[in-house]
Amino acid sequence: MAAACQRVMVSDVRSTNRHLVGEIVRHAESNTEIVDCEDSREAMAFAGRNGLDRVLTDYRMPPMDGIEVIRGLRTMPHLAELPIVCITAVADRRVRYLALDAGANDFLTGPLDPRECAARCRNLLAMRKYPVANMDPTAEHFDPALVEPFLAGASPEIDAIRLSLADSP
Repeated sequence: MAAACQRVMVSDVRSTNRHLVGEIVRHAESNTEIVDCEDSREAMAFAGRNGLDRVLTDYRMPPMDGIEVIRGLRTMPHLAELPIVCITAVADRRVRYLALDAGANDFLTGPLDPRECAARCRNLLAMRKYPVANMDPTAEHFDPALVEPFLAGASPEIDAIRLSLADSP
């Protein structure tokens, strides 16, 4: 069975940057559709009408900057858990803090390192496959099989907790 196609939106005013980021993502993950948006208005309109698996957005984009795009995406219920990476050549740490505070999951400073960008994108996607709620033993849909490999033999305290969970109804 073929893996589901991942839809990744790349938003940047510079076509060369969109192409570069799109190729990095496409090379790192097979079966990926890249949605190319040349400004923040286009990115917000597409995101509002479509499902996405990840967004990589530049910080410097008219008419809204990347921080405003991130905030806007976070207000859309269907994208609440969407992994978002902000990319910029701006070296000011305040921009990084603003992006992360707005809801970006990660931040990359240019010039981009293709290997780092690909690894961070894969990691964000992997984290999305195993939501934290699946690790909460009080949750109704808790799946102990997801947690067991991490707990076995970790420490006597964790082993005691693991055994008490196995004994509970």
